[in-house]
Amino acid sequence: MHRCDLLADEDVAALLSRVSPTHLIHCAWDVSHGTYWKAPANLAWLASGARMLQLFLAGGGRRAVGVGSCAEYAWMGEVYAEGRSPTVPATPYGRCKLALCEAYEAAHLMGGATAWARLFFPYGPGDGEARFLPSLVRSLREGRPFDTSPGTQRRDFIHIDDVGAGLAALARSAVTGPVNLGTGVGPSLREVAVEAARAMGADPALLRFGALPLRDGDPAVLVADVARLRNEVGFTPRIGWRDGVARFVA
Repeated sequence: MHRCDLLADEDVAALLSRVSPTHLIHCAWDVSHGTYWKAPANLAWLASGARMLQLFLAGGGRRAVGVGSCAEYAWMGEVYAEGRSPTVPATPYGRCKLALCEAYEAAHLMGGATAWARLFFPYGPGDGEARFLPSLVRSLREGRPFDTSPGTQRRDFIHIDDVGAGLAALARSAVTGPVNLGTGVGPSLREVAVEAARAMGADPALLRFGALPLRDGDPAVLVADVARLRNEVGFTPRIGWRDGVARFVA
C-alpha cells in the first residue's frame, strides 16, 4: 500500500516516480454527503486531478481513465447519452467534474491514451451511512419509520462490484472520451425501498413515502444510455438492482 496526499503535487510526483504505473484510474474526490455539490474543495480536486494526469503521462503512463458523474449532464432528459445529451451541469461539483473530463479529452488530443467514465449511482459495501440505501436499511433494522420523498424519482443504480469491473474493462480497452457507467435500467426510489423492506422481512408500513418533499431541481429520471459501454468497451453489468439490493441487505 502506498500513502499519498493527492492534493500535494510533490507527494503525487514522488509516488508516480516511485511506482512508475502504466495505467491510472483516477477516482479521488471529496463527496461528503450533503455538502459536496457546492463545496469549494471541488476546485482543489479539479486542479489535483489535472496535475496528476499531466505527471502520469509525462512519466510514460500508457492509459488513464478518469471517473466523472452523471451530474455533468443537463438534467432535463430521461436517458442520457454521451455526445448527444447536453453537458450543462447545474452544480459546482458537476462543472468541476466536466472540466476535468475536458482535460482528459485535451490530453488525448495531445497524444495521451485517455477515457472518462461518467458514473451514475453506485451503491454497495462501504457506502456512506447518510446515503439513501444505507440510511433506509438502518432505519428498517431498528424498527424506525423511514421518512422519504414520494419516491417517484427513477435512478440508474449500479453495484460497486460492477463499477470496479467496468472501470477495469475501460482501462483495458482502447475507447476514448466519455463512457457512461451505469446499467441502463432505472427503478424508482419507491421500488428500491419496497424491495429492501421485502428482502429484510421488515414492515413496509415503516416506509413513509411523501413525508418529505421532492428537492428543488431533483430530476424525475436519471438513466444511462449504455450503448458505448456495451458495444465499444464490451462490458455489461452483471448485478441487477434487485439482486444488488438483496446483497446489500445481506
